[in-house]
Amino acid sequence: PALFLEDAPSGASFDDNGDGTRTFRWRAEDLSSGNFQVNVVAVDADNPELQARQSFSIAVIESLILDESSNALQSETVTVDAVDTGPLTVEVIGSALTEVGRPVEILVRVLSDDGLMRELEFSGLPQGAEAVRGTEGSYSLDWTPSVEQVGFHDMEVVLGNTDALDTAVLRNIRVVVVQSRSENRAPFFEAIADHTVNVGEAFELVVRPIDPEGIAPALQVMNAPEGATFADNFDGSRTFRWLPDSLAMGSYVLTFVAIDHDDPGLTAVEEIVLVVQ
Repeated sequence: PALFLEDAPSGASFDDNGDGTRTFRWRAEDLSSGNFQVNVVAVDADNPELQARQSFSIAVIESLILDESSNALQSETVTVDAVDTGPLTVEVIGSALTEVGRPVEILVRVLSDDGLMRELEFSGLPQGAEAVRGTEGSYSLDWTPSVEQVGFHDMEVVLGNTDALDTAVLRNIRVVVVQSRSENRAPFFEAIADHTVNVGEAFELVVRPIDPEGIAPALQVMNAPEGATFADNFDGSRTFRWLPDSLAMGSYVLTFVAIDHDDPGLTAVEEIVLVVQ
């Protein structure tokens, strides 16, 4: 069916992916807070009177621009419940997007209702990164990414010095490293290995292209076998899933295509061989 938007926020786009789907994209440039309602309408190709509607909401929270030149777009305070501590206020201030050779600027601290600072631990730190504790109890991330570290880096913040067996993760922090933000560059893939799967064995593969500007590109798969799916994970990746039966034995060449968010002419292609035995 044909797809179009109703009541979309100003500046939103609804790009055709060429496979019967469209991708909604919008950036809240003015950082205004509030809830925005988006209505999607599907119209039957033969009978326009046959329609379906789906609505969803986007909640925009206020962010503080600390340094516009460094794209410091992340400033957030979240209250969570941790094991044996009760409510804790987790504050993260800094830039979620940085360039190769430019120091990352992220500050993290946690306060409890009693006003005491809590010790933190960080897992998943990139190579060369260190969480440095300041005199006031906050932690800063000391890291200057290299060219080999272009892409997504996910870190977890947990409480330190606790005997709880199931200490909750207080925050997940994602930093996107790009080569340069001065021009729009094509997305790219990190190498994806070929795979072999047995008949009747469920196969899953998470595919995540990287865009130098840090905005997830559209992602498609070509030559997918019958019955396969390519589900959106809503984090810039998709998961290819397939359960081959006894009639599916053989070799398959899967082609993954990433399309730039602004310029559809900027694409990346990655092919892998999937063998069913």
